[in-house]
Amino acid sequence: MKVSKKTTRQPKSCEKSPPQNLTFTMPSIDTLKDFGCELEFSESQIHELSIVLKHIEADLSFASGIMDKLPPRRKLIQRLKNLEKIIHILKDELRRSEKDLEHFLPHDVGSFLGKAMSLSAMNDALGNDSFPIHVDLAISTAHTNGQAIDQRQIEKLQTPKRESLGLNHSDKLLPYLIKGIHDPLHIWVELDRLNKGGRSPDMRRRFIIYWLAYYSPEILGRPAAAAITGQFVHLCEKIFLTNELNVDGLEKVIPTLVKQARADRKKQHEPDTDQMARLQILIPKP
Repeated sequence: MKVSKKTTRQPKSCEKSPPQNLTFTMPSIDTLKDFGCELEFSESQIHELSIVLKHIEADLSFASGIMDKLPPRRKLIQRLKNLEKIIHILKDELRRSEKDLEHFLPHDVGSFLGKAMSLSAMNDALGNDSFPIHVDLAISTAHTNGQAIDQRQIEKLQTPKRESLGLNHSDKLLPYLIKGIHDPLHIWVELDRLNKGGRSPDMRRRFIIYWLAYYSPEILGRPAAAAITGQFVHLCEKIFLTNELNVDGLEKVIPTLVKQARADRKKQHEPDTDQMARLQILIPKP
């Protein structure tokens, strides 16, 4: 008689999805000079291009280190959905208890809300102007006397008024706060329902195009054109081929990124001193 061995089902391991390759190596100076000859760049233009590419190389190396430390994206998405569901339940319970909230919420809750929320947020929640006059007077007096008054001093002056509003209106402030937290989570979850999957965009390629477009006035001597042909497209192709990056479909990607970079530059959005800020277009939220 054969005895069947009972197999124990092993739980699926929470493995990370294959990370995108963020490797980028700046072309050698000789290669850049060859680019310059073909694209008719001056020495100063080649110098500007080398500076931009050095930043891109450093940023992508930094991003690669961050991505290696991130938890699996699947896990992050599930955590976010769980959080949205729990806060949705809390939001509904607050709505059902609307008429009774002021009678059962502990005073400490109101006190905390008052200290944690700004007067502007309280004005939005309560629908009235709660800015205390004595704070205005204190600021005006300090300026008249040539005294400097900072944000910490202003907040200290506001504390009694904020705590009083919290104690008296916790039944309105708490639902307002929870709704403000829940709404963006709910929007993300609803948008995610429309996600039918498909291939993820090549963020490395997008990152390189964006910053080349952003600094195109220094590199090309003029803003990059949102076209599928021209000097800017040729420059991108040469840099990609040097790093053995895919050039297929560039005509679909470049116009949008060029428009975005030009708009950001026009608004003077230049986060070149903050590496995390520079990576915002590269690292998508879950």
